[in-house]
Amino acid sequence: MFDGIKTTLREKAINFIFPQQEIKGIAATRDGDGNLRLDSYSTSLPPGDMFTHVLNEADQEDNNSRRIRITSPYLQNVWVMACINVGKINLAQVPFRLKLNDKDMDKRIYPARLFDWVSPNLNRFSLWEGTFTWRRIRGEAFWEKQRAIDGTITRLNILNPDQLEEQVDRTMDMIVSWKYTYGLGGEYRIILASDIVQFKNYNPYNKYRGLSDLTAGMLGLDTDYAAQLFNRDYFRNPAIKPKVIISSDQRMNENDANAKRDQFIQKHGGEKRDVMVMGQGAGAQLLGAVQKDISFVDLSKWERSKVYALLNTPAALVQDTEGSSQNKADITAQRVQLYDNNLIPEMHYYESVIDSEIIQAEKLTGVVGAFDLSVIEVLREGLSSKLDTAKKYWDMGVPYNNLDEKFDLGTGPIEGGDVGYIPSSVVPVGTEPQINNVTLAPDKNPISPPAPVIEPTSGKMMVYCDGKILPMDVKGLFDLSSRTRRKLKRQLDPIVSAFRKDLDEKYFYKMRTDILKKMADYSPGEKAEMPYSPTDIIVNIVPDMKPYNDKLEKISDPYYAAAYQVGAKDIAVNIGRAFVMNNPTMLATLAEKKIHIKEINNTIGRQLRKKIRKIVDDGLKNGDRNEVIKQSLIDGLKGTMKDAQVRAATIAQTEISGVVNNSRIDTMKELGVQKHAWSGSMGAKEPRIDHHGSVDGEVRMIGEKFSNGLRWPHDNAADAEDVINCECQTMPAA
Repeated sequence: MFDGIKTTLREKAINFIFPQQEIKGIAATRDGDGNLRLDSYSTSLPPGDMFTHVLNEADQEDNNSRRIRITSPYLQNVWVMACINVGKINLAQVPFRLKLNDKDMDKRIYPARLFDWVSPNLNRFSLWEGTFTWRRIRGEAFWEKQRAIDGTITRLNILNPDQLEEQVDRTMDMIVSWKYTYGLGGEYRIILASDIVQFKNYNPYNKYRGLSDLTAGMLGLDTDYAAQLFNRDYFRNPAIKPKVIISSDQRMNENDANAKRDQFIQKHGGEKRDVMVMGQGAGAQLLGAVQKDISFVDLSKWERSKVYALLNTPAALVQDTEGSSQNKADITAQRVQLYDNNLIPEMHYYESVIDSEIIQAEKLTGVVGAFDLSVIEVLREGLSSKLDTAKKYWDMGVPYNNLDEKFDLGTGPIEGGDVGYIPSSVVPVGTEPQINNVTLAPDKNPISPPAPVIEPTSGKMMVYCDGKILPMDVKGLFDLSSRTRRKLKRQLDPIVSAFRKDLDEKYFYKMRTDILKKMADYSPGEKAEMPYSPTDIIVNIVPDMKPYNDKLEKISDPYYAAAYQVGAKDIAVNIGRAFVMNNPTMLATLAEKKIHIKEINNTIGRQLRKKIRKIVDDGLKNGDRNEVIKQSLIDGLKGTMKDAQVRAATIAQTEISGVVNNSRIDTMKELGVQKHAWSGSMGAKEPRIDHHGSVDGEVRMIGEKFSNGLRWPHDNAADAEDVINCECQTMPAA
């Protein structure tokens, strides 16, 4: 076909590359009175699908009315549809989340609901499927922002790019609106540019429209489509595949030939189209190619490999068993490749456009939108492999922060992560250090007998530090513990502060308000002059603690989980091994802590009952009137609840410290450490914890009591005086 392109057509093609086509636009100007006026005009810009347009022009010049043409690659080519379907389905599974000030937004409220309940015809899956599909087919996708009366966006609607025509302001060289044609009769409506979100591939030939990845492959798609049609027609067309040719030396007319054919079919079977009859001087020659002359298999393989390349899709994922390996490991690798090279860059592009065209344009201050990549199972599997590789480099002395950046581990830089470490326990044979029955390399499930307890005066103990086992005396242990304490404090202070605030404002204040309201409304009976009964007041005023227990659990849950992670991570780094969060041990510990914190409500209940009984008894003894006793009760209960609110800071600090210490013990057990060394606050100002500091340097099997009677700091079985404001720690020992 290209050989038939005339010089005039070549000129047309050049004219398309160097813009000559007129596209209608509008210009916004103001008249003498200052009124806005829109004038139509023309500009020289090529269409977005320029190459296809040139080929169509070629068909017209060549007078080829039967030219085979791909008009819709998505519908006419199975490999195009397969590649796009793989991409759109995998992308749509990843939720797009909005956060307000770093907290997840409720999907039921604006603007988060825009991406969950999109419109009557679109859910969150079809929104991304449609956007991805149009981007691949046409090189651009469009969302329309449909608004309420107050101007807020109520829903998003996907528009067909083929039905949109840009309206350009020539004075500002920018799109001011879009003409959307939607009816069979050419009905259209104008949509303001501010109400359109356009996702487009860069188009060097038309800066206003996108350019499809498939444009460069249209000729190949046409060829593949033509091959399929030829293959189909070969088996349908009887003129080129007779099964029997009957020849005769006699001359025959049509009736003679039909009789000869019928006679043969009657005797041997078959159909008329299978039998060709030729008389004297007649012959048959098949003109044109036959099916065996064309290598359809090789041609199809070649063309579909170009489709994979254009749409950046691995062959195995579209079930191409000939073009790829179906080994499970290879498929997993290709799924990772699909995300890394195709879908994740696509998602980042969507995030950027949404940030610009919706979040910033609608002035949604503090809102950030992003796809939640943590839900992608195959990437989590890839992370495990990356961690194994990173661990090998870590053992070779590569600093952790370098590994995090190189392998994108997701933790971010950590304190001390710019320093590399190498094992120090490798020594020449015969020069091993003698370490008094202490195991240098603890097994995950050690079966050796317990090592003897190393008292503070018995010399050095072996303690884990940054993945190594180092000999330390009591002072060295205290220095290590102090550094750890300061590091943990920096991480825990925001958690403690937020927990204290929630306890104060969302819990104690609510309980205080409820109790005082009940007290203000209280009456001893039908007659106001009836004497007050402390028992009756207690029954009516002291609340049922079950709803408050539930509320306390709900408030404490996120803070407990965050604190547990901090403690577990610190121990895992010290030991030099990975620790999996949300394991059964962690869940059991947090459940136990939630039971323990309910003791706060039991204490408040006891204090309220004691206060009520004392005030009423004293008032009755003094002969006070009910109004006086009632006011005394209100003042007394205010004081009791105020004391509880004041204790919120102490409660938050103590509870978070308890979770951290329990998480450290859990992590030691999970990672196979059998022993730990106590490190208290040397020179503590609190006299009640002197017996904590007196056991500094003691080493015990985990679970065995130290000489102060505790299994570890913040032991759940300890008395309150051994827990409140305790800053002691135990360090993993070998």
